[in-house]
Amino acid sequence: MLGYYDYTVILTYCNLICGLLGSLSVVKGNHVIGFIFLVVAGCCDACDGIVAKTKKNRTLNERLYGIQIDSLSDMISFCILPVVIVLSIEGYSQFNISVGLMLVFAGMIRLAYFNVTETLNQIQDNTFKRTFYLGLPVTSISILLPVYRVLTLPWEVNNQLSYFLIFVSVAFVVPIKFPKLNIQLKRVKSYGENKHSI
Repeated sequence: MLGYYDYTVILTYCNLICGLLGSLSVVKGNHVIGFIFLVVAGCCDACDGIVAKTKKNRTLNERLYGIQIDSLSDMISFCILPVVIVLSIEGYSQFNISVGLMLVFAGMIRLAYFNVTETLNQIQDNTFKRTFYLGLPVTSISILLPVYRVLTLPWEVNNQLSYFLIFVSVAFVVPIKFPKLNIQLKRVKSYGENKHSI
Protein backbone atom coordinates (compact mmCIF):
# COMPACT_ATOMS: atom_id res chain seq x y z
CA MET A 1 0.00 0.00 0.00
CA LEU A 2 1.08 3.55 -0.66
CA GLY A 3 2.06 5.73 2.29
CA TYR A 4 3.85 5.20 5.59
CA TYR A 5 2.15 3.49 8.50
CA ASP A 6 3.41 3.85 12.05
CA TYR A 7 2.48 5.66 15.25
CA THR A 8 3.94 8.97 14.05
CA VAL A 9 1.00 9.65 11.70
CA ILE A 10 -1.88 8.76 14.04
CA LEU A 11 -2.41 12.25 15.47
CA THR A 12 -2.25 13.79 11.99
CA TYR A 13 -5.02 11.48 10.81
CA CYS A 14 -7.00 12.28 13.98
CA ASN A 15 -6.65 15.95 13.06
CA LEU A 16 -8.17 15.23 9.64
CA ILE A 17 -11.00 13.17 11.14
CA CYS A 18 -11.83 16.01 13.56
CA GLY A 19 -11.98 18.47 10.67
CA LEU A 20 -14.37 16.27 8.71
CA LEU A 21 -16.61 15.34 11.66
CA GLY A 22 -16.66 18.95 12.82
CA SER A 23 -17.81 20.13 9.40
CA LEU A 24 -20.54 17.49 9.29
CA SER A 25 -21.69 18.45 12.79
CA VAL A 26 -21.98 22.11 11.82
CA VAL A 27 -23.89 21.28 8.64
CA LYS A 28 -26.36 19.38 10.83
CA GLY A 29 -26.75 22.51 12.96
CA ASN A 30 -24.57 21.69 15.97
CA HIS A 31 -22.12 24.58 16.21
CA VAL A 32 -20.90 23.65 19.69
CA ILE A 33 -19.73 20.21 18.54
CA GLY A 34 -18.09 21.88 15.55
CA PHE A 35 -16.11 24.18 17.85
CA ILE A 36 -15.14 21.22 20.05
CA PHE A 37 -13.82 19.29 17.05
CA LEU A 38 -11.90 22.42 15.98
CA VAL A 39 -10.17 22.63 19.35
CA VAL A 40 -9.41 18.90 19.44
CA ALA A 41 -7.97 19.12 15.92
CA GLY A 42 -5.71 21.92 17.13
CA CYS A 43 -4.48 19.78 20.01
CA CYS A 44 -3.74 16.89 17.63
CA ASP A 45 -1.83 19.16 15.26
CA ALA A 46 0.15 20.73 18.09
CA CYS A 47 1.32 17.32 19.28
CA ASP A 48 1.79 15.30 16.09
CA GLY A 49 5.20 16.76 15.29
CA ILE A 50 6.36 16.22 18.86
CA VAL A 51 5.31 12.58 18.70
CA ALA A 52 6.87 12.07 15.26
CA LYS A 53 10.24 13.27 16.50
CA THR A 54 10.31 10.53 19.13
CA LYS A 55 10.93 7.96 16.41
CA LYS A 56 14.65 7.61 15.89
CA ASN A 57 16.20 7.30 12.41
CA ARG A 58 13.19 8.52 10.43
CA THR A 59 14.01 8.45 6.73
CA LEU A 60 13.82 11.58 4.57
CA ASN A 61 10.79 10.15 2.79
CA GLU A 62 9.01 9.59 6.11
CA ARG A 63 9.72 13.16 7.21
CA LEU A 64 8.57 14.65 3.92
CA TYR A 65 5.46 12.47 3.95
CA GLY A 66 4.66 13.78 7.42
CA ILE A 67 4.98 17.37 6.21
CA GLN A 68 2.55 16.77 3.35
CA ILE A 69 -0.17 14.94 5.26
CA ASP A 70 0.06 17.49 8.07
CA SER A 71 -0.66 20.41 5.76
CA LEU A 72 -3.39 18.54 3.87
CA SER A 73 -5.11 17.76 7.17
CA ASP A 74 -4.65 21.35 8.34
CA MET A 75 -6.39 22.58 5.19
CA ILE A 76 -9.54 20.71 6.20
CA SER A 77 -9.46 21.41 9.93
CA PHE A 78 -8.21 25.00 10.07
CA CYS A 79 -9.38 26.47 6.77
CA ILE A 80 -12.52 24.63 5.69
CA LEU A 81 -14.01 23.90 9.13
CA PRO A 82 -13.76 27.51 10.44
CA VAL A 83 -15.41 28.79 7.26
CA VAL A 84 -18.22 26.25 7.58
CA ILE A 85 -18.73 27.32 11.20
CA VAL A 86 -18.83 31.04 10.42
CA LEU A 87 -21.11 30.66 7.39
CA SER A 88 -23.56 28.51 9.32
CA ILE A 89 -23.72 31.08 12.13
CA GLU A 90 -23.75 34.33 10.14
CA GLY A 91 -25.40 33.20 6.92
CA TYR A 92 -24.40 32.65 3.31
CA SER A 93 -24.31 36.26 2.16
CA GLN A 94 -22.02 37.27 -0.67
CA PHE A 95 -19.78 39.10 1.80
CA ASN A 96 -19.46 36.12 4.15
CA ILE A 97 -18.78 33.71 1.29
CA SER A 98 -16.09 36.06 -0.06
CA VAL A 99 -14.45 36.23 3.35
CA GLY A 100 -14.60 32.43 3.60
CA LEU A 101 -12.85 32.09 0.26
CA MET A 102 -10.27 34.60 1.42
CA LEU A 103 -9.46 32.52 4.49
CA VAL A 104 -9.21 29.31 2.46
CA PHE A 105 -6.87 30.87 -0.10
CA ALA A 106 -4.73 32.55 2.57
CA GLY A 107 -4.50 29.27 4.48
CA MET A 108 -3.59 27.34 1.34
CA ILE A 109 -0.85 29.84 0.43
CA ARG A 110 0.55 29.80 3.95
CA LEU A 111 0.59 25.98 4.10
CA ALA A 112 2.13 25.63 0.64
CA TYR A 113 4.86 28.14 1.52
CA PHE A 114 5.55 26.28 4.75
CA ASN A 115 5.79 22.98 2.86
CA VAL A 116 8.33 24.39 0.41
CA THR A 117 10.57 25.92 3.08
CA GLU A 118 10.29 22.96 5.45
CA THR A 119 11.04 20.46 2.66
CA LEU A 120 14.16 22.38 1.65
CA ASN A 121 15.28 22.56 5.28
CA GLN A 122 14.80 18.82 5.77
CA ILE A 123 16.72 17.98 2.58
CA GLN A 124 19.62 20.29 3.42
CA ASP A 125 19.84 19.46 7.12
CA ASN A 126 17.90 16.65 8.78
CA THR A 127 18.70 18.07 12.23
CA PHE A 128 17.07 21.42 11.39
CA LYS A 129 14.81 22.77 14.16
CA ARG A 130 12.50 25.65 13.36
CA THR A 131 12.51 28.38 16.00
CA PHE A 132 9.85 30.64 14.46
CA TYR A 133 7.11 30.73 11.84
CA LEU A 134 6.66 33.38 9.17
CA GLY A 135 3.00 34.30 9.25
CA LEU A 136 0.43 33.19 11.79
CA PRO A 137 0.27 29.36 11.89
CA VAL A 138 -3.12 28.13 10.66
CA THR A 139 -3.46 25.95 13.76
CA SER A 140 -3.87 29.08 15.86
CA ILE A 141 -7.42 29.53 14.57
CA SER A 142 -8.42 26.47 16.63
CA ILE A 143 -7.90 28.66 19.71
CA LEU A 144 -8.56 32.15 18.39
CA LEU A 145 -11.96 31.52 16.80
CA PRO A 146 -13.60 29.77 19.79
CA VAL A 147 -12.20 32.36 22.22
CA TYR A 148 -13.36 35.24 20.03
CA ARG A 149 -16.80 33.66 19.73
CA VAL A 150 -17.17 33.32 23.49
CA LEU A 151 -15.95 36.87 24.17
CA THR A 152 -18.31 38.43 21.62
CA LEU A 153 -21.44 36.46 22.49
CA PRO A 154 -22.92 39.35 24.56
CA TRP A 155 -22.77 41.68 21.54
CA GLU A 156 -24.87 41.15 18.44
CA VAL A 157 -22.79 42.68 15.65
CA ASN A 158 -23.49 41.76 12.06
CA ASN A 159 -20.74 39.68 10.44
CA GLN A 160 -18.46 40.02 13.47
CA LEU A 161 -17.01 36.53 12.89
CA SER A 162 -16.43 37.28 9.22
CA TYR A 163 -14.52 40.45 10.10
CA PHE A 164 -12.43 38.36 12.46
CA LEU A 165 -11.67 35.91 9.63
CA ILE A 166 -10.41 38.82 7.52
CA PHE A 167 -7.93 39.69 10.26
CA VAL A 168 -6.80 36.05 10.55
CA SER A 169 -6.48 35.68 6.77
CA VAL A 170 -4.13 38.65 6.59
CA ALA A 171 -2.14 37.33 9.56
CA PHE A 172 -1.67 34.00 7.75
CA VAL A 173 0.30 35.58 4.90
CA VAL A 174 1.97 38.64 6.46
CA PRO A 175 5.70 37.82 6.94
CA ILE A 176 5.77 38.47 10.67
CA LYS A 177 7.81 36.13 12.86
CA PHE A 178 5.85 34.11 15.39
CA PRO A 179 7.95 32.12 17.89
CA LYS A 180 7.61 28.35 17.92
CA LEU A 181 7.50 26.37 21.14
CA ASN A 182 9.94 23.48 20.86
CA ILE A 183 8.83 20.63 23.11
CA GLN A 184 10.61 17.28 22.96
CA LEU A 185 9.60 13.85 24.17
CA LYS A 186 12.02 11.01 24.77
CA ARG A 187 12.96 9.23 21.55
CA VAL A 188 11.81 5.67 21.00
CA LYS A 189 14.79 3.40 20.52
CA SER A 190 14.94 1.13 17.51
CA TYR A 191 15.01 -2.62 18.09
CA GLY A 192 18.50 -3.74 19.02
CA GLU A 193 19.78 -0.19 19.46
CA ASN A 194 22.46 0.28 22.07
CA LYS A 195 21.07 2.30 24.91
CA HIS A 196 24.24 4.39 25.08
CA SER A 197 23.83 5.60 21.50
CA ILE A 198 20.89 7.91 22.32
